[in-house]
Amino acid sequence: MILVTGISGGLGGLIHRGLSARDGLDVAGGTRSGDGVRARRIDFDDPASLAAGFHGVDVLVFVSAGYAEDDVVLARHGAVVDAAEAAGVRHVVYTSLARSGEPLTIAPPHRWTEARLAAASFEVTILRNGLYAEIPAGLAVLGAATAAETG
Repeated sequence: MILVTGISGGLGGLIHRGLSARDGLDVAGGTRSGDGVRARRIDFDDPASLAAGFHGVDVLVFVSAGYAEDDVVLARHGAVVDAAEAAGVRHVVYTSLARSGEPLTIAPPHRWTEARLAAASFEVTILRNGLYAEIPAGLAVLGAATAAETG
C-alpha cells in the first residue's frame, strides 16, 4: 500500500488524487484530523498517530511538514522517519527542495531530513520540488505591507 501524507494540502492532495486515479494501486491518504475512513490520522506532532497510521504501508509519500521553526520541523520529520522504520515501511518518497543546498532559511531542515532518511533502513527517493508560487507571492505581499507601514 502507498500512503500519502498531507492530503488536505495542495501538494499532498494532488499527489493523492493522481495516484488514486491509477488502476491497480492501493493508495491511502493521511491528514492531521484523519477520519479513519477516507483518511488515516497522520499528525506529525503526535508520534502515536504515526505508528498506527503507517501500519501496513509499503511506500510512504512523505510531504514535508510545512512552515514552523526549525526545531519543530526537525522533531516532526524525525518522528516520521522513526515511525516509518518501526512500521516496516520499505520505501519513502520525500518532498524536499529543488536544490537542498540552497542558502534559503527553509533549507536546513530539508538537508537534515535528507541525511536522516539516508541513514534509515528503507529505500529513499528525494523529490526536488521548486518553490511553490505562494511563497514568493507571500513574501511580496509581506514586503509591500512592511513598506506601507514604514514608508
